[in-house]
Amino acid sequence: MSRSPRCVSCGRLIAVRWRRCPFCKGLTGVPSHGGDAFVDRKLDTFRAFALGAAVWFAIGAAFLWMVDVRWGVACACTGAAFALMSILCAWNAKAWRAAEAIWLGFACLELALLWPRLSGLVALLPALVALWMVRARRLVLPRLEGVPPPEGRARVPPEVPAWSPCTACGSRESEVVAPLFCVSIGVMSFRWAGTFRSLCLPHARGAAVLPTLLTACFGWWGIPWGLMWTAQVLELNLTVGGACLDSDVLREMREREALEGGIEPPTPLTDATYGLLFGLVNFIVLAVGRQWLPR
Repeated sequence: MSRSPRCVSCGRLIAVRWRRCPFCKGLTGVPSHGGDAFVDRKLDTFRAFALGAAVWFAIGAAFLWMVDVRWGVACACTGAAFALMSILCAWNAKAWRAAEAIWLGFACLELALLWPRLSGLVALLPALVALWMVRARRLVLPRLEGVPPPEGRARVPPEVPAWSPCTACGSRESEVVAPLFCVSIGVMSFRWAGTFRSLCLPHARGAAVLPTLLTACFGWWGIPWGLMWTAQVLELNLTVGGACLDSDVLREMREREALEGGIEPPTPLTDATYGLLFGLVNFIVLAVGRQWLPR
């Protein structure tokens, strides 16, 4: 494996997304978006999303400033550090690791402030972001460090398997099926299919247990699609284990994806809007739970 490219001026190792050397400011000769478009898209999506979420630190600082200057300054400094880390994490491997710790720490802070009330469940939101970052690390860090990914790591969606006997028990009464997920945040609702496998009915239902629990917890809270999609996803997961290849719901999902996001990828403004709405949920729960009164 090759190491990160060196700057032609100062000779220091640099991350491949740095078009200009961060040390001597000289041009590196490495295109900032030429190595892996799929991973670059992930990095830029997360950066815009996190910056949108960081806006609520500034709003929270303004509220806290009116109650206690020290809390307002602490919130403003935290928000500034969070925003800076959100910018750098798409360009620097150390910043990405630091951002993981910040999101996880934010989840622990919310849990400590709101536990044992039911509103403490909102701590799962930043925890899910931290988990997403940890899972994306195997793709992201090699890109930031200039190390090529292992051979054979595909960037395309896996092919749908052909029909076969159940991969779990060998039963010939099987279907190619994928569990369905539905998650909602405010006015946004997301619905997607998991990995397609050839499974019999009992094992298909078993494979859909975790997607069903996730949907039951986080699928309802969207307007207007959250209620409708959640009921539909739960029914399919509990009855047949998800969506078959020729099911109407899968066809509808593909048509909607082609209509809304399949022609052109979402813009950074869209990602930042998602971050704003994500931060709004946390802001409201914290505001109601703590009533902006420092203890």
